Amino acid sequence: MAEALREHFSEEEVKMSLWRWRGRIPGDLARWVKKDTGSPPPVRIKTQERGLVVEMDREPNETTLKELLKMVGRVEGGAVATKRGVVKLVRNGNQWFINAGDRKTALDVAGLLVRSAICGDCNLCVQWCPTGALKRTGPGRSFAVDEGRCIGCLLCSAACPAAQYLVYRNEA
Repeated sequence: MAEALREHFSEEEVKMSLWRWRGRIPGDLARWVKKDTGSPPPVRIKTQERGLVVEMDREPNETTLKELLKMVGRVEGGAVATKRGVVKLVRNGNQWFINAGDRKTALDVAGLLVRSAICGDCNLCVQWCPTGALKRTGPGRSFAVDEGRCIGCLLCSAACPAAQYLVYRNEA
């Protein structure tokens, strides 16, 4: 098997078994690879006074982002009205500023942002949705949320490898 893999991947990718990931490498593994090879993870998060700064190497699917944000509240332009207050998302190039009243809400919104940019087509989010509110509308990062059915539990983010490894377990 290793011989066949070397036809398509570098020796380093075969040695580290990085060929297993179709897209970006998940957070815990990405941090290990970064230490070993010096390459940065695809998502970098920094804490700021009222929220987070999320820098991503991939472009989010804007339509999916608006759909996913319905899980935390009512979407109004570049803001989301949540139970805990208004969350503002401001983009500057590949950086997103998420201003929220508390860190948990900011992390939840960051998880949804990352999910709209990085999706491994695993469908865990759809399978874990207890109400069936989340549906895949196409390949990759294309999803729709039925607001009438969504209860805002965010089990989909808890099940999503991209959200877990690149946001919730990311060193901020």
